[in-house]
Amino acid sequence: MTDTEKKTDNLKGAPEKEPQKKKGKEGSRKEALFQCEKETGKLKKELELLKEEKGRFHDKLSRLMADFENYKKRIEEDKSRWMKLANAEMARTILPVLDNLELAMESMKKTEEEGAETLIQGLELVVKQFYEVLKQNGIEVIEAKGKPFNPAYHDAMMSVETEGQEDEEIITEEFQKGFLLYGTVIRPARVKVSKRKVKE
Repeated sequence: MTDTEKKTDNLKGAPEKEPQKKKGKEGSRKEALFQCEKETGKLKKELELLKEEKGRFHDKLSRLMADFENYKKRIEEDKSRWMKLANAEMARTILPVLDNLELAMESMKKTEEEGAETLIQGLELVVKQFYEVLKQNGIEVIEAKGKPFNPAYHDAMMSVETEGQEDEEIITEEFQKGFLLYGTVIRPARVKVSKRKVKE
């Protein structure tokens, strides 16, 4: 056997280098898997951060919406309050006109002039309409005559003691009507009060 043939036989018997190539592929796969897991971990962290940020923004938006709703309510309340105050000022200005109308009407009832009755009826219609307009604007008359005296609604101009009276203080006469605006006194009723006489 020649040297050349011996070399050829040795080459034939030599182990193939295929397994080394397989090891290289497995290493690449492991590296790729590691990189993939690393990227997945990063993405998970980013996702968690985004979720937290979304939660913060959602809370902030909810608070802003709640604040805005409260602001709207406050504006409506302020608007309503200012309208009531404006009505109160209007009422204080206009009520003396109503007082004078009623005084004129009462004065005419005492006269016996011809045509006075027709004029009185006309005045009564005007006064009635006046009260209707006031009611539409939240203004109501304070009940006084025959009612128990209440300093929150009545201003006592006179007081007299009466024997045999059951209630402690009763209003017997009204000098000037009192008025409420949406339940708030804008002018107390000026009245005469009858007090129960205390037995000695």
